[in-house]
Amino acid sequence: MRLFNIAVFGLVLAIGSFTASSAQAAPTRLPTSFNPQKHVYQTGTKVNDKDLDQKIVQETLAGQSVYVVFTVQGDEAFTNDLSSDMAAKLLQTWQVQQGFPADNYVILVLVQNKLHPETWQPWAIVGRKFARLGLSTGDLLSALNKNKGSLNDPAAFAVTSVRDINARISFLTGGSGNGNGNGSGNNGGNNGGSHGGGGMSGTTWVIVGASVIAVILLIVVIVVIVRKKQKEAARKAAEEKLAGIETLKGAVDQAKGPLSACGLSFSPFQSRYDGALELASQARANLEKDPEKAEKLVNQAQGQLNQLIADLKRAVELKNDTVLDGEIKTAEQSVSTTRNREVVWNFPGVSTQPGQTFLLNEQGCNPDQYLVSARSELAAITGSLASGNVSEAEQHWNTGRRACASVADCISRTLAAKERVEQDIATVLRETEQSDKSLVEGIKRAYLAQQFLAANNHLTALQKLIGDRREARSTVQHCAQEMLAVQDELARNDQFVTRDTNVKFDGLFSELLLLQQEVTNPVSDWSKLRARAEAVQSGFRQVRQEIADARSAFEASREALQTLHREFGNARFPDPRFTTMTEASRDQLQRLVGELDQVDRESRGTKKDWVALKNRINETTRSVQTVRTMIDEDNTKWDLIATREQDLAKLTDLRHYTRNIGGRTYNGGEALAAHDQDFSNARDNAKRHADMARHYWAKREWTGLDQELTYLTGEYNKLNLIGWWSVGQMTRDSDDFVAQHYAFSAVGFRDNVVWTQWRDKYVSKQRTNQNGFWEPASYDEWKRGGAGGGDLTRSPDFNGYGGEDPWTAPVPVTPTTPTDAV
Repeated sequence: MRLFNIAVFGLVLAIGSFTASSAQAAPTRLPTSFNPQKHVYQTGTKVNDKDLDQKIVQETLAGQSVYVVFTVQGDEAFTNDLSSDMAAKLLQTWQVQQGFPADNYVILVLVQNKLHPETWQPWAIVGRKFARLGLSTGDLLSALNKNKGSLNDPAAFAVTSVRDINARISFLTGGSGNGNGNGSGNNGGNNGGSHGGGGMSGTTWVIVGASVIAVILLIVVIVVIVRKKQKEAARKAAEEKLAGIETLKGAVDQAKGPLSACGLSFSPFQSRYDGALELASQARANLEKDPEKAEKLVNQAQGQLNQLIADLKRAVELKNDTVLDGEIKTAEQSVSTTRNREVVWNFPGVSTQPGQTFLLNEQGCNPDQYLVSARSELAAITGSLASGNVSEAEQHWNTGRRACASVADCISRTLAAKERVEQDIATVLRETEQSDKSLVEGIKRAYLAQQFLAANNHLTALQKLIGDRREARSTVQHCAQEMLAVQDELARNDQFVTRDTNVKFDGLFSELLLLQQEVTNPVSDWSKLRARAEAVQSGFRQVRQEIADARSAFEASREALQTLHREFGNARFPDPRFTTMTEASRDQLQRLVGELDQVDRESRGTKKDWVALKNRINETTRSVQTVRTMIDEDNTKWDLIATREQDLAKLTDLRHYTRNIGGRTYNGGEALAAHDQDFSNARDNAKRHADMARHYWAKREWTGLDQELTYLTGEYNKLNLIGWWSVGQMTRDSDDFVAQHYAFSAVGFRDNVVWTQWRDKYVSKQRTNQNGFWEPASYDEWKRGGAGGGDLTRSPDFNGYGGEDPWTAPVPVTPTTPTDAV
């Protein structure tokens, strides 16, 4: 024993050494899988609140996700930073998983002290959205510290803390939060990091191996001890139960006396008794070598002996029972008494015959058959007991008692059926017709033959037939009344009702005539006829509703037609012969006018589908605005083309332009002569694009039209540039800058940016000639900008002309208004 204690002590030391060297293998566990629908997680804790998840959801704000995590401290030290480190690790694991919210989460982590389970350490971490609101770490700690007194109930602490955090969020959302996002997230999670090295030394491996072997040996020792205790307990229990077997044997012997006294033998039960004793003998034989098997065998023996004792007692009870025999005698007496009663007839036209008694011989309700069954079951009980089959005897006893009850039920139902026939027959006879004669005779025959249940069934069938006939005729009568009312409404609203409604009414009227004829004749299926009448009645109600709908639709169509004419007049469509619109728009306008004329004609008729006409009128009304929009679009697009063509015409007229400045006449044709080819090409291209624009306009292909206008604008800019150069050439020898400015204006160069660029870029600050102009070597050099820089043909300022003149330089000379010679 001493050696064993020393071995156990050594094993404990080895296990302690192994555990200490493996401390990093059991960190605090955190839930690794994230589920957006789950709000409460537990790893190793037992926070019992089945409604906690729902409570957390109730505290959650709109657009927010809240999660609470309960976990138990691992091998890390229970420091003040443990819960914050766990929160950071948890966030690092969860935020890469599908479904985790981006920045609108609140996570509450509670770590339980493994040595002091009543102690919890909480921490909260929130997403960037709430940090940007101004929710700081101090706010979170304030909420947690406020509720630390309730940490003895961690579930309640979690709910209250989430509520306080959300109260702060609601305040920041609704108040004047600074929104600086100063909330400081925890960057923990690095504690317990791995310290990789070159592997364990040989000594360490020896220690680890010895520790593992020690653990295995300790487990083996523990298993051996436990198994030994289990077998000892089984052996002791088996011994106690084997001692009880002797008591049960005495109880069996005691039950044999009453069994023999009532005339039953124990022989049928002997084999059961011997079998139980054999199990007890086997249990005794296994007591030392297999005590657990011995306990199982002795349990079976006890169970069989207890059941045998109960059966012996019940066998004596059933043998001595007088209940069933007494119930049989009572049933026989009830049958005899009833059959000796004189029958009193209460059926119209039937007189009582003295001395006639109840027969009680109806098929399916004859009490004699139940009495025979009861006697048979009583006799069978003795036979089952004699063979030792107590459960079978019990079944015979129960079946016999049910047969006795059936005797009383049979007599009761027979007398009740006779009484009901006598009570209802007079009322039924008042509603019978000639066609019901055979049914009445059938009831009478069954009644006089004392087949009272059959007579009652015939009476029920006749009552149903009379009721169905009454309901069918009443429904047909109501149909006729409904028809007259609908017919009157049709006459008063004939102009509104459609032909289909009239056809439906005629069909229902024909069906009603057939029904009125059929209800006067004997028929076999009044239920079916009543269903047909109900369908006709429902049809008349539908016709009445259609009449109301038609009148309402007629009035609605009239109102819709007035709206259509008002909208058509307000649209103020131009005369297609004298307006600029495409052929498609002209066709749509013509179709609209035709449709208006058509609905005008149709609205003056009768027997119309007013609902359909109203819908057509409303559709035509919507077309008014559509066509008006098309025509306006046509005119707008046409104006774009016409405006650009007018601009082009002004530039083209530069050929015939003359100007007298300072006593000298300037001629546009001469100025353009040097660049006539460029001018002609730009003009021809512009005309071609203008023709294509008209082509697309006619086809209402606005994409193509817009493209051609863009090309047209490009050609206009070229002509504008050439004209600009030409006017500059015409006036460059003049010292009168104001006269030059008016020369630009006279030919339509209202683009003040163009004039400003001419003045700023092409009037040199250093006089290159006597008039102070920079003279480019060629037109191409001028177009490229020369010393002034930039390709003017690409300038965004070449957009036509218009606007106010921004040139505010002093006017040294009051110019003479030039005379156009165009």
